[in-house]
Amino acid sequence: MPRLAPWSYFTRSLRECLANLSKVIGTSSFFIVTMQDGFFTMVRLHTRADMDGNELSALRISDLAGLEVMHSTQSLVMSDTARHPKGAMLAEHQISAYMGVPIVLSDGTLYGTLCTADQKPYEFTKTELHAFEMASTLVAYIIDLERTAVHDPLTGALNRLFLQRYSDGLHREFGESFALVYIDLDGFKDINDQYGHESGDAVLRVIVQRLKRRIRMEDVVIRVGGDEFIVILTDISSDENVVNNTVGRLHRSLDVEYAIGQQKFRVSASLGVSRYPHHGTDFESLIQSADQAMYEVKRSGGKGYYLYGGTRSLGAASEGVEECE
Repeated sequence: MPRLAPWSYFTRSLRECLANLSKVIGTSSFFIVTMQDGFFTMVRLHTRADMDGNELSALRISDLAGLEVMHSTQSLVMSDTARHPKGAMLAEHQISAYMGVPIVLSDGTLYGTLCTADQKPYEFTKTELHAFEMASTLVAYIIDLERTAVHDPLTGALNRLFLQRYSDGLHREFGESFALVYIDLDGFKDINDQYGHESGDAVLRVIVQRLKRRIRMEDVVIRVGGDEFIVILTDISSDENVVNNTVGRLHRSLDVEYAIGQQKFRVSASLGVSRYPHHGTDFESLIQSADQAMYEVKRSGGKGYYLYGGTRSLGAASEGVEECE
């Protein structure tokens, strides 16, 4: 799952866009696929079953979402995949008609592809292709707005607005059991005071990248303050040992000596952990519980993590030196 896709604020807009396309194009299935961090994902699906049951299932399309033909920088129209040089794989999966238009963001990034497909051949018109291209532009605009609104411009992490927008239905967004990790850096103020805010900003950017490398694609990193972060570990096992091991990896990733030019300095972190629904059923209570756990670590000297209602764990050895740009 991309970091901002299936469960994002623009879901309703995407759903409406696909539903409207289904009113002007006679194919049965409309969907969006994207590839981020090397993984293909189906973002949104809309199907319209006809009298013959001509509907491509979500499972079947999800299986096909990894095909390179569905991640192209060029619009691709196949009225009959069996007769198209690039349509063999689609035809093998009983997709006889396909049209895909790239979704390109304002910075030139290829976010994914707006697609439609059918189990029967279908003669796409120039008007339908034009409608699809206009819809792709609209989807890209919606994604750009959402990314700008809920992302921190300095680090690329999500921001507080994200928490406000996703405060309802947490189990639908993040699973029946998930963990919220509240992170506060130890000694970060000294970096800003001694080396300047540019050095501090460089460290924050590296910290977010290190956190992202240690979590899964569907997990979330949020910057909630100057040197405070939240990581949401989605659909995590209720086993406390699994939670401890995961949080331990996050903690070790932050206990690093940072280097900017000839300057070297160490930053560690204090982490507090709460779990849904054990320690709260909304963001406010989960954050409060995790914050309390984090301050238990701070009061004990920092550099560790604490599961709310559990025991404190000390940090392990450092992971080395991280160059900051």
